[in-house]
Amino acid sequence: MVLITGPVAGNPQNGDTLSCTSMSTEKIMLLKSAWSGSSNAAVLSLINCGKRVAKAGMIYKNEQGDYKLFQEPEMSTRYGFYTNGFTSLGPWRFYGNFGYYNETGEKVRWVDVLEPSVNTPYTVGDSIGGNYWKEYYIMEGKSTVMLGRNVSAGVGIKYKGGVGTKRKDPRPLNTLTDFELSPGIIWTTGRFRLGAGFRMESGKEDIEFSSVNDRKYDLFYFRGLGAFTATTEEDGRYRETTLLGGGIQAGFTGKSLENYTDLHINRQTTDIKRGDTYPLQMVFLDSWSTEASSVFLIHPEGNNIKRLSLFYRHVRQYGQEPVVEPKLQEISWQWSTAAKYTLYWQKQSNYGLSYSYYKVRDPHHFFWGGSVTGKFVSDEITYYFVPEYNRQRIDQLYLDASFEKNFLTGKNQLVASLSSGYRTSPFHRLEVVADEKLREKVQLEFLEHDYDYQITGLWEAGVQLNYGREIQLSGFHFQWYVETGYKRVSADRTVRNLFQIQTGINF
Repeated sequence: MVLITGPVAGNPQNGDTLSCTSMSTEKIMLLKSAWSGSSNAAVLSLINCGKRVAKAGMIYKNEQGDYKLFQEPEMSTRYGFYTNGFTSLGPWRFYGNFGYYNETGEKVRWVDVLEPSVNTPYTVGDSIGGNYWKEYYIMEGKSTVMLGRNVSAGVGIKYKGGVGTKRKDPRPLNTLTDFELSPGIIWTTGRFRLGAGFRMESGKEDIEFSSVNDRKYDLFYFRGLGAFTATTEEDGRYRETTLLGGGIQAGFTGKSLENYTDLHINRQTTDIKRGDTYPLQMVFLDSWSTEASSVFLIHPEGNNIKRLSLFYRHVRQYGQEPVVEPKLQEISWQWSTAAKYTLYWQKQSNYGLSYSYYKVRDPHHFFWGGSVTGKFVSDEITYYFVPEYNRQRIDQLYLDASFEKNFLTGKNQLVASLSSGYRTSPFHRLEVVADEKLREKVQLEFLEHDYDYQITGLWEAGVQLNYGREIQLSGFHFQWYVETGYKRVSADRTVRNLFQIQTGINF
């Protein structure tokens, strides 16, 4: 595929021309590349971006209503700005992305971490609740260079920083940092390609508690399926995460079929401790994931897009909790680990397929198109009290569909989109520990609310309108755009509404 940076051949009767990239350019470019979803940084060598495909904009998003996970806010508002783009320079290809987001979550309870759904159930929270203020900085860069005709090498770097606070006693102050490094290489011979990549990620979240008054508050350390311990000590808490992984890729290109297949294995460890002088380990969470995907482009040399994706992911997590005893040493109390037990177990499988079809007009526009996706998720979690336990098994089926229509006249472009989704749980089971003393250490409202949320049939429907107009300013061609969308999520006679609007330029 070759992107056109001058006037695009259009309908001569209405004078359709374009001298810059449009709202549809990046989507068409990525859908036409079977390797575009690869985490291998060298994949930039396989994406033809012409001289440049870039955008910059601002965004506002509001979400409110019922049916959400227990630790999520009743209403959240986010705004920010972003810029990203692809460019080429001789044998080099580059991709860059920068974003800043400010978010307010209202009426948050039982959570004092920035991201309670970050693949770990081990969180800390309080029953007082309040409003949470958060801000994030996201930076990402990739570069690839052609080392001859058959080999390309690349490296990707990603950084995410965040801060947050709840301005109501007890007051957590959160600081979040995540860093990722991912080198890769791709070798091409004839119609076949082989690739390999490595991924290393390191992250940390620090939490410091404080109070304006002298009152003591209960802090709850959740351990999975509603299990908790409580303390009134406002000592610090931190989470350190390390991920190491690697993958291999293979693909072939033919006149009637193009394929990309990827196999990736990751190991992620999360160490959670509290206390500054003598940190007390809360848990060591060990997670293994295997991901496999395969993408087929049917008639890849044709103008239209016919893309079939198959995917599979399997995750196993183990939470090792220490049994500790206080030990007097000189004049300070320290904690000595006596033993560790694996008390939290999780096994999840996720697999499905997606098919997309787009009738393409030119590299910047399509006539119409859409996609359908089906996914099945099986998730089983057990938390042991030894010998009793809480256990949850939930199977979920997801069906999603979207349709887009592109209207083009002169220098004006309008894309109207409709989306819908459905989720059901064909099988589910929840077993809660029977012993009354042990049940006192389980937040049943927390546990049952999230269980009901995940097993209830859920519908969602949305509409989105994107308008763009080409503008020439001092010899610089760009497309100004504004996008607005609304989504309604309903389940069991409850409703949640999502609205967003963004504006910017494609250049």
